[in-house]
Amino acid sequence: MDRFAAVLAPRLGPAWAVRDTRVSFDSTGWSVRCDATADGAPVVLLMSPPHASGQVRHPGFTLGVVDGAPRAPLEPAACDAVAEALAELRRRVRPEPAPSEPLDGRRARVLLGADGARLAPSIDAFRRHYGEPLRAVFLGGDRAPSIAFPPVAPEQELLMYAPPPFREDARMAAYLADLGFAVDARGRISTVPTPAAFARRRRRLSIDAEGLRPALRPSTEALFSPRAWLSQIADGVLPINVHGRLSHALTAPARAISVRLHRELRAYWNNHFHALGHDMGMHSLTMHRVPSAAMARMRAVAVEALRRGRAPSRRVATFFEERLTRTCHERWAEVTRPEGFARAFDAAAPALFDALNRELHGG
Repeated sequence: MDRFAAVLAPRLGPAWAVRDTRVSFDSTGWSVRCDATADGAPVVLLMSPPHASGQVRHPGFTLGVVDGAPRAPLEPAACDAVAEALAELRRRVRPEPAPSEPLDGRRARVLLGADGARLAPSIDAFRRHYGEPLRAVFLGGDRAPSIAFPPVAPEQELLMYAPPPFREDARMAAYLADLGFAVDARGRISTVPTPAAFARRRRRLSIDAEGLRPALRPSTEALFSPRAWLSQIADGVLPINVHGRLSHALTAPARAISVRLHRELRAYWNNHFHALGHDMGMHSLTMHRVPSAAMARMRAVAVEALRRGRAPSRRVATFFEERLTRTCHERWAEVTRPEGFARAFDAAAPALFDALNRELHGG
């Protein structure tokens, strides 16, 4: 996109200066927005498919100007420059789908290292339970592939519906891919990295915000323990429970299950199969750029809640699970660049800290 602006700006003429470029996707195709100035006045150039409304038409695009009128006319050569730059941009921002392959436990051990060994039983259990495998997706940028969750149980998967910038903006989509995530056709974050790959990708991108460090935790229970979960949060860890004894039993032949489970209870326990997709694609992703000072302050409240007992621990655990995740999701919906998240979060932080302290004190 920087190259696109560098090619386009000189050919628009000396009165124009292109400051920033975004590519968006919607039901009509794709469009490009350039924040610019014309004779020092701010304008926005919109380059859309030919059927869109605008001021200048060309065989390959429509060029419109909003938030002001250009002080200098667009010469035919400038329109040709737009067409050339857009054609190159189209080739670069709409790459072929990432290669993938069905994943089983044996292959996971080969591809994913230590994380693969821990995940292998869950990966095989998923296929036995749903009759469809998880997939290894080779997004590039790390030696380990990410893991894609097929749409086998929409009522159970609890995957995050991606904020608009992640779904629509090419630069944000590329950032997701650099982190090891991808959005599916339903708008869900359904492809996620393993915790070890996520840590490597964060370091490669020089992300210095704290967030929480995801880690796989073999679990012998499928039921949620708020206090146990919060104790990990207090240490800066987001625990991801994998393949407990109960989930293994639920994938066994029906005759091996000695009790009849209520349908809703079985569905709740079956959420266990989507733990990696849920925790990585919702909590780890939304929180990964929370400023370190803010996360340290919230973790200190978690420590205090654990000291005070069961009820405060449960309330504060719910805060991290729900209120904090929802706030982060809302802030991501407001930004157009990853670097803008910290400022958006800081603006919401006072209300967030007030809510957390009310949970601590039972207010």
